[in-house]
Amino acid sequence: ETVLATVVESLNNFSLNLHRAVSSADPGADSVESGYSAAVALTLASAATGGDTYNGLTNLLGIDTIPEASIHSAMNNLALAIESRANDDLALRTANRVFVKPGLELQADFLDIATGDYGAPITEADFAGAPQEVAEAVNDWVFDLTDGFIPTIIDQFDPGTVFALLNAIFLDAGWQDTYEAVGDQAFTTSDGS
Repeated sequence: ETVLATVVESLNNFSLNLHRAVSSADPGADSVESGYSAAVALTLASAATGGDTYNGLTNLLGIDTIPEASIHSAMNNLALAIESRANDDLALRTANRVFVKPGLELQADFLDIATGDYGAPITEADFAGAPQEVAEAVNDWVFDLTDGFIPTIIDQFDPGTVFALLNAIFLDAGWQDTYEAVGDQAFTTSDGS
């Protein structure tokens, strides 16, 4: 089994577990989660960690048996494979970005992984002096990426923020089988009424 196949299987399991956790928290609420989007953000975050934090993230994602050197290139290959499915009837884009306070030094290994494997530019952001302007820049970035479908991803940053890692995913596709109008019909709720 290839590393990519192991990553895909692990992320599928993570996605199902994420959905179960979110939907069980409020069973009556509607919810949509992107396990893939969460996994991308968490694997990118893992590149900036070590020790117990790294082990906890990879364990959560189910990729703890994969050598660290292989995880990020596998995630890159997965992103390329997913985005290659876009066509005239399916718009699919993902983007990553890292915002850091001015003067924060990042390790060269993390910079290489963030930009090379995740396509995540590193952007200085004055969280302390201009948190609202940083939030507006982030929201503009997501708005542009999603053709306006996500107008706001964050209301504001805490002035004490030093590092923000963001992932956004955009999917615009039609249903394979469209819904058909069938007219008025009887409807029974879950309580039998």
